Amino acid sequence: MIEPTLNHSAPERVEQTVETSSRPQVRFGLRAKIILLGAGVLIPLASLTWFISVESLRRNMTQEFTSKGVSIAESLANSAVDPILSRDASTDQALVDQYVGNSGVAYVLVYDAHNAIIAHTFVPRVPPALIEQHRRAGTQSQQVREIRYADPATGGERQIIDVAVPMLAGRLGMVHVGMDQAIIAAAMDEFIARGFAATRLDDIAKRAGVAKGTIYLHFKDKESMFEELIRTAIVPLVGRMPSPPLGGNIRDAIEGFALAFIQEIASTRRGDIVRLIVAEGPRFPAIADFYYREVVSHGLAGMRALIELGIARGEIRHKNLGRFPQIMVAPALIAVIWQSLFAKHAPLDAIEMFRVHLDLIFGERRAA
Repeated sequence: MIEPTLNHSAPERVEQTVETSSRPQVRFGLRAKIILLGAGVLIPLASLTWFISVESLRRNMTQEFTSKGVSIAESLANSAVDPILSRDASTDQALVDQYVGNSGVAYVLVYDAHNAIIAHTFVPRVPPALIEQHRRAGTQSQQVREIRYADPATGGERQIIDVAVPMLAGRLGMVHVGMDQAIIAAAMDEFIARGFAATRLDDIAKRAGVAKGTIYLHFKDKESMFEELIRTAIVPLVGRMPSPPLGGNIRDAIEGFALAFIQEIASTRRGDIVRLIVAEGPRFPAIADFYYREVVSHGLAGMRALIELGIARGEIRHKNLGRFPQIMVAPALIAVIWQSLFAKHAPLDAIEMFRVHLDLIFGERRAA
């Protein structure tokens, strides 16, 4: 027996066709799939790289702020001994007052051996929560801690690196210096994101979570804030330039400094500060002048000393190189500029480039 064939009428077939075609169908070609895959991998990777570089710079800035705080606290601990012994409160206060408005310094507090406050920089009074944290810390040894307290002027939370240094091993009391790194970190983010001209103190204060008036307690304007950013993020590296070595060779000394520059500036967000100066320096000559005084002049002087010693030892044949130390450091500056403009088109091995550059000056190294 032959089963009857099920025939759909023409209207039914048309209706099914229309219904099927009306369903959204999303199809990706091979090129689109590659783009989506690349975006899925590269965007998180770029975000991770940015985060790591920012955190690295923040750690470096924290170290520099801590070093500055320790230096101030130790100086005060030594200077305050005689006034405390002679019960000269006015001299103690004068010693503390010299740091009011010092960039990055949030407060200075001097306690006697009984935890009574001798001098301080707060107006009008010291936050009780801060006093309690200091008392819990003790008075026997130097300490560096990250602490938080409510700003008495704004009520907002302050994040501080607190450096405590004992006077006469704690027998006379303690000096506490608070370093406020939030403002400088916020300034770095704003200057890099907006450029020098477009950055406003209001935006920096908002990012740092402080009142605009707090900014003016430390910096008179954004120029002085940018100068402190340079002083904190870049100047210390130039200060680590090696002195002419008594032993060893000049090439190793120069190569070691160049590697540090490439790794800590050209390959991090510090390089953005240098690029910002190159881009906006002609419009703001005061900033360029400051960078030259604090960074470039010291770097060139140190490099010239190394070159002249290399010439005297016979390691460098080109005797006129001492007149142009800029030639020696040129690859490092190229690396800073290349990293932001052309690295995505042609990645640059800046370290290897610098070694080739040194081969041209010192001669190729002989294989061991």
